[in-house]
Amino acid sequence: MNTFSPHQQDVVVDHHQLASPSFIRIVESIVQQLFDQVSDCFGPNANARAKIIVDLSSSAHKQAKYVSSEGSFILQHLSVRHPVGVMIMKALKQLHVGCGDGTISFLKILLELTRGVHELVMNSVEPLVIGEVLMKIEKFCVNEMKKFGFNLLVNEKNEQIDLSSIKNNKDILSLKIRLHSEKARELLKTFLSTKLNDKETQLFMDVCTEASSTLYENLTIHEMKNLQQNPNFHNIHVIALTSLSGKAEYFKGLAFEHGLQHPYMLRQHENCKIIVLSDIPLELIKEKKKNEFRTAEERLQLLRNERAKIDQQINHIIKSGVGVVVSNDAIDDISLDRFCKSGIIALRHVRQDICDKLCELTSSTKVYSCEQEIKEEYLGSVSTIKIHEDHRQTESTVYIQGKTESRIGTIIVHAANVIIQHRYIRIIKGALKILRNSYEDCLIAPGGGCLEMMLGYRIREMCCSTNTKLTPTEQCIYEMFANALESSIPATLCEKSGFNVNLVMRQWKLLTQQSLSTTKNTFTTTQLHTLNCLKYPVEFVEPVQLGIWDSMRVKIQSLHQAIELTCSLIKINSILTSPDLKKESQDKLNQTLNQLMMEQQEASNTTKNDQWKYQRYHSGLNSGGKLDPKKKQDIIKREERFYSKEMTKHRRMLEMNQLIMEPGSNTAHTREQELEFHARKEHERKLREKGLLGYDLEPFQ
Repeated sequence: MNTFSPHQQDVVVDHHQLASPSFIRIVESIVQQLFDQVSDCFGPNANARAKIIVDLSSSAHKQAKYVSSEGSFILQHLSVRHPVGVMIMKALKQLHVGCGDGTISFLKILLELTRGVHELVMNSVEPLVIGEVLMKIEKFCVNEMKKFGFNLLVNEKNEQIDLSSIKNNKDILSLKIRLHSEKARELLKTFLSTKLNDKETQLFMDVCTEASSTLYENLTIHEMKNLQQNPNFHNIHVIALTSLSGKAEYFKGLAFEHGLQHPYMLRQHENCKIIVLSDIPLELIKEKKKNEFRTAEERLQLLRNERAKIDQQINHIIKSGVGVVVSNDAIDDISLDRFCKSGIIALRHVRQDICDKLCELTSSTKVYSCEQEIKEEYLGSVSTIKIHEDHRQTESTVYIQGKTESRIGTIIVHAANVIIQHRYIRIIKGALKILRNSYEDCLIAPGGGCLEMMLGYRIREMCCSTNTKLTPTEQCIYEMFANALESSIPATLCEKSGFNVNLVMRQWKLLTQQSLSTTKNTFTTTQLHTLNCLKYPVEFVEPVQLGIWDSMRVKIQSLHQAIELTCSLIKINSILTSPDLKKESQDKLNQTLNQLMMEQQEASNTTKNDQWKYQRYHSGLNSGGKLDPKKKQDIIKREERFYSKEMTKHRRMLEMNQLIMEPGSNTAHTREQELEFHARKEHERKLREKGLLGYDLEPFQ
């Protein structure tokens, strides 16, 4: 047996502990670590490689807490703190609660898919394209798996019933369920053989088959779907007793453990009535409030009144003529004495779930008050009640059978210690879930990796077909998925069996291709081949010959969960590797602003160099002195050129550009420009008065 060491039981995965910075690589490392913890629970002789789970809470006393070879139970006791690991653990828990199995298959498919997706992402394949194609492949795989499933529905002559021939849905829903007993036992054997030895497997297989037939046999499909809307085998009660016999038995009725009984109470009763009390304490309240009494006489009177009230309730119960009283509350010794004298078996402090099952078993109704006479319709009927006491047991065992036919039973397991008892109970509950799936789906899948090999061949065949019209990128994704399926269960089975993986997988692919290519229109399990792990050299046989079957729901759900989780991780990877859009847009904005500033600086320098063309000179026309006519004509030409229409527009444009380039100019600078503008307007007015400005004055009006 393997034992969890402290670093194995506490799986802590951080980004700094991993060599590769890629997110997909981190996911692959986490899945690989989880798979390494449960890899010994798969393959031949897996039942001999159970792990001991040690309680490390107290370092001084490290005692074994559980022994298990179940992958899901082992992973539940791992401490996983990485967010991706927590996502995977939640998916595993959901798979285990719904189906009861499929942990190894889910982890192996997820591991191979993450490896394939990493290669595609490194080759620049869009993550959204990968997710969309994986969803299409999932639908295709589910349809193909159902084609090769084995129909468990049989008639009274043990002949298979073809549901496709029944066209009316009402006829299908009214069809009574009767499963192929041999195939159901082979399904249980496949599940139990990886967890128990041959003797225990045979023992539990008989018990679970009988229990499932009690619950589901001869029900219609409609009745089975609506069986109290509970997904578990809630009506099959499992208890464990301490014994060295190592046996398991099925009891048609309800058996449960109870405390020590009254020494003078009856230990067996037949054909009697039963009443189930709910929240009715038949004892004195031990603690009294101080304000309820002041003297000892008042306290004594209070106790007498309370005792009289309890006696009145007991009288109503005895008067109803019941032979068994079951209460989920307390019953004191005085009340037990009265029940014993009346020949009534009284059970106190019974669990609430046991009370609910007793009501269903005996067709009784819970009673919430006994202050008045009890009606007959509240009572139930008991065929036999027996209390078995063993000096080796700390508690007695109560066996109850109802008169009417009910779908309630109990599986009693005898084991040497508490650790083995817990292990047996977990395995039995998982086996009952597998049987429930087969009863609800009426379909099982061939096991041993043959279904994965078939899917790999069919995916490659569809990928190479000209009718599908797939793009090269989609063809790469299809090929990756086919390789992932073949590398999951089949390759792991070859490795655990000690064969050469590459050689055996090549032979297996060739055999699958030959068997499926010859018969394309027929879909039977005889076309599939699985590996015989117990023979050397390599031998491939049909799964029907070996009797290896898996639950179809487990196959579909494990594939669905792996693909869904892979698509979610791809989206997370695309978010983490995408560029920062906010930072990128800010960089582009800064670059644009810098470019505009450079252009404005160049325009400002050009304006300063060209301002000499528009510099105004003092005309001297108002000076009163006499000017040379030639000089006077030169001054007039310069003034006309300065105040021309084209130069005025250009000058205004330069002024506006200067205001734009300097938006933060102070008020004094703006005031100076305004004064300069008014001075220029006054100078133009004087020129017009002297008749020296005779061209178009539209810009100044």
